[in-house]
Amino acid sequence: MNFIFKNICNFFTNQKIFFILLIVSIAVSTLILNFSYGLYQNYNTLKRISHNAENLSEFEIGVNNTNNKYLRRQDLDMALTKLPNSFKKSPCFLVTFPLNINDVFNTSSNVKILALSFIKIENHKILINELSYNSIKNSNDSNTAITEGRQFSINEFYNGSKVINMPNNGVVTAFIENNGKVNFQHINIKDYVKDGQILINNENYNVIGYGFAYPIIPYFSINSDSKVERIAFGFQDNSIITYKDYNNIKKVFESELGDLITMPEPEFPDVENYYFYNTIIIISILISVVSALIIALLYNYILIRRWKSLTIFRLCGCTRMKIIGMYLAECLLISVPIFLLSTVAYDRFLLPLLAKRYENMAGAYSIKLYALIFGIYFVSSIIVLFLMIFKTIPRKAISIKGAGL
Repeated sequence: MNFIFKNICNFFTNQKIFFILLIVSIAVSTLILNFSYGLYQNYNTLKRISHNAENLSEFEIGVNNTNNKYLRRQDLDMALTKLPNSFKKSPCFLVTFPLNINDVFNTSSNVKILALSFIKIENHKILINELSYNSIKNSNDSNTAITEGRQFSINEFYNGSKVINMPNNGVVTAFIENNGKVNFQHINIKDYVKDGQILINNENYNVIGYGFAYPIIPYFSINSDSKVERIAFGFQDNSIITYKDYNNIKKVFESELGDLITMPEPEFPDVENYYFYNTIIIISILISVVSALIIALLYNYILIRRWKSLTIFRLCGCTRMKIIGMYLAECLLISVPIFLLSTVAYDRFLLPLLAKRYENMAGAYSIKLYALIFGIYFVSSIIVLFLMIFKTIPRKAISIKGAGL
C-alpha cells in the first residue's frame, strides 16, 4: 500500500500536467454522468405528461358572471380579435350562451336553455369553425346529425340570421327559475315553438332543424350585449396545446377581460423541446464516453512511462496479477475520491442552478440514486481499467535488455 501512495505522489510531482488532466477528466465525466441522468428523468416526466395529452387538447376558460357584472359577447369579441397570428393552427372556441325562452304555460317562470356556437380565429377575425360545422353536416350518427329539417347555412352564420337548430326530438335540459328557486328538468322545446318560431331573448328565432345533442346557434345571431356562460378552447384536429400557445391566449384574455374570466393553470408538456432534450442527452453520453477514453489513455500512457520499473518488478518475481492489482488500486484511489467530491459539488452547487431551467430534475435524485450511480461508475471503471492494464502488462517477464535497462 505504501508503494501505491508513493506512485501517486511521484505521478503528481513528476507529471503534473497529466495528473491535472486526469483529475479534470474524472470530474467532468462525473458531472456529466449525474447531469445526464437528471436530464433523462426530466425528459421522461414531460413525456409522461404528454402521453396523457387528451386532457391538454382543450381546456375550459372560467367565466365569472355575477348579477351585477357579466361577460358579454362584445367583450369576448374584443379579446378574440386581438389574439396573435403566431399559432400553427387556428385556435377554435366553443362558446355557450344562456337563452331565455318564453314559458307559454306559466309567464311568471324564467326558462333558460344553453346553446352552443362553434367559431375559430384567423387573422384577427371571428369565423365559423368549418371542421365542427361539417362534422355535423356529414354525420351519419343520429346523436350528432341533423335528423329533421336542415342545418343553418354558412351565410346565415355570418349574416347573424335568427335561426337555431334544436336537439334531436326537441328534448333539452332547461333551467327554470321560479320565485327565486332554480330547478333543472328536461323539457320538450317543441312545446315552446309556434309556427316554426320560438321567442329567445325577446326575439323571434326560426327553428329550422332538429338534431345533435344540444341547441346550436349562429354566433353572430346573438346580440352583442348577451351573456356568455362558458368558453372552451382548442385547436383544429385536436392538436396538442403547448405552453407557448396557452400563454399567448392567457395574456390577451387577462388583459382584455380582467376578472370576468379565470384562466386554468394546467401542466403543459413542453413538447417543442423534446428534440432539444434528446440532443443534449446524446451529447452528454458522447462526452462521458470521450472522458472515459481519455482517462484510460492517460493511465495507459503512465504505465508505458513506468515500463522500466514494471520490468524490475517482474524480474524480481512479482506476478502479473499482483502488478495489475497494484495499478488498479492506484487508479481507484485517484478516481473514487474525485468522483465523490464531484458528486457532492454537483448536488450542492450545480443542481440548484440546473433545477431553475429543468423543473423536474431536482426530484430525480436521492442518496440511493447517487449510490447507484457510484456503483455503476465503480464497476465499469474496474472493468475498463482491468482490461487496459491486463493488455498492457506482459504475460512473461521481460529481460533487462528487452526493457532497455
